[in-house]
Amino acid sequence: MKALSLLLLLCATLALSQPAALPDTTDVAESDEALPEDTRENPDTEDSFPEDNLALNEEEPGNWAEPAFEPVDEEVYLKALNGTVQRSGSCSSGWTQVKGRCYHVFPFGATWHRAQGNCRSIQANLASIQDYEVNNQLVRMIMAAGRGHTAVWIGGNDIQWDGRWRWVDGSPFRYSNWCRFEPNNFFDQDCLQINYSRHRCWDDAQCHFQRPFICVRNF
Repeated sequence: MKALSLLLLLCATLALSQPAALPDTTDVAESDEALPEDTRENPDTEDSFPEDNLALNEEEPGNWAEPAFEPVDEEVYLKALNGTVQRSGSCSSGWTQVKGRCYHVFPFGATWHRAQGNCRSIQANLASIQDYEVNNQLVRMIMAAGRGHTAVWIGGNDIQWDGRWRWVDGSPFRYSNWCRFEPNNFFDQDCLQINYSRHRCWDDAQCHFQRPFICVRNF
């Protein structure tokens, strides 16, 4: 009996002297394999915001999405803008001075002809652009008006003679910023829209489209 007690004591001592069992040390790469494909870490991947995401459309035909417009009382809008006090040698409130003339972006939609009629009702015309500085400034104004992803009417047209572009205010048509392969007169496109595609360049379009527009007038 005494021998049995000694044997049991020896077994217990040996058991206590064994190292404790270690937890499973699976390699990080192996544990990563257990994750779903879409949750694995990928050090080679980074957030990217391609320039294409800024564009409403591409230059290729068929990718144009018509802009949506909130209802606007055009008459009230025009009267309010035309009724502002104009100071001598500067633009009246609501207008932006760019190289000696006053411009305003109208954020609501109109056909090209209606847009020109609206401009004329406040002693203005659809805008003409004579150099890249004015062009770039108008694009900035379009973006500031919340229409950065929308093409916008200005005063260029070839309504009288296809291919002979002119400004509705009678100024010489010397500067242009046409998109690649434009103007192409696709299905009788006679009116000029700017801020077109991700390149924010010029495009000819059918005049009955609804677009925001830019008016220009002198001091």
